[in-house]
Amino acid sequence: RFEDIIGVTLNDDSPVYEITFWVSDHSKGYVDTKPLHESQRKLANTTAAALRAEYPSLQGGLFFRIDCKENYELLRELTGFGKELVVLSPRVIQDKVFDYANALRQAYFNLRMKI
Repeated sequence: RFEDIIGVTLNDDSPVYEITFWVSDHSKGYVDTKPLHESQRKLANTTAAALRAEYPSLQGGLFFRIDCKENYELLRELTGFGKELVVLSPRVIQDKVFDYANALRQAYFNLRMKI
C-alpha cells in the first residue's frame, strides 16, 4: 500500500507518476547514494544524452527517475534540494514545484519589504 509513495501521506486519487529529474554536480553524489525512493534509478547514457540535448542549460549532473504518487512528502523531497534538483517531467509535478518555488520567493520578498 505504501510502495508507491515517499513518507506516509497516502493520496489514493493520485496516479503513479514517472518523475524524471536532474540533479546538479553539487548534489548528485548524495542523491545517487541516498535515493529519494526505492524505485529511483539513474537514467542510461542514451536517455541522459537525449535529455542533455533537450535541456542544454542543465550542465553536468545526473538524470534520475522515480515512480511515485504525488503527496506532501514527495514535494518536500523534490523542493528540499532547491536549485540543485530540477523536475523535468511530468508537467503536473513540475508545476507543483514551480508554484512552491514562487510562493517561497514571494514569502521572502514580503518579509524583506515588510508587507
